[in-house]
Amino acid sequence: MNKLLATITMLCFFAAVDAAEQNTISKRCVSTSGLSTYDIELSLASRTGQIRYRFMGQDIFYDITIEEITDEFTKGVAVFESSRSGETRGNPFSFVYNFEKNTFVEGQISYGCSAI
Repeated sequence: MNKLLATITMLCFFAAVDAAEQNTISKRCVSTSGLSTYDIELSLASRTGQIRYRFMGQDIFYDITIEEITDEFTKGVAVFESSRSGETRGNPFSFVYNFEKNTFVEGQISYGCSAI
């Protein structure tokens, strides 16, 4: 009986860990020139996240609100949170992360993504 209970407990634990991993996306998305980098962390369960954007000396953090999630993509809005490079404000922007293509799109520019 104790072995059965222990086995059930472990299965529940691993199922919860697996579900949590699937609900969090961590990617590094880089422009074709290599000059712009977005590190994105999306929590699909809480519909929040953070983006770290680096470009020519800029190092800026944005808070994310996810507005839509489908099987193919997630859409959201990023709002300036802080900067390591001196900026005190930034313009909010919309983005799309495509699960199938593994791309991050901001404005008209698409960035290829890989695991961090």
